[in-house]
Amino acid sequence: MAERVTLTLPGMYADHHVQRVRELLSKVSGVGDVYASSMTMQVEVEFDPSLTTPEAIRSAVARGGYSEGPVQAAASDILTQRSSWFRASLRMTSPNAVDKAQSGDFRKY
Repeated sequence: MAERVTLTLPGMYADHHVQRVRELLSKVSGVGDVYASSMTMQVEVEFDPSLTTPEAIRSAVARGGYSEGPVQAAASDILTQRSSWFRASLRMTSPNAVDKAQSGDFRKY
């Protein structure tokens, strides 16, 4: 019976990385289906446990330069944290009335 292992690879962020990871895993005996996504930075590997182990799969990927680890937070996640950095950034969409009055005829908006 086939088993599955899922690896999170933050270095797999583009299609050429997906192709390389698939090539690395195709050389491991016992590996069946490989589903890799650069969007989620994850690879799901179906393998035969009598021929290979999850450790062998991880080491094959690591030899290719891809280490497991957490994926960095998306920008939208950071914005929802409401840090003072984002609260302090005031966005002006129209001229400030005080600036307009002080500039006089020099600058008409």
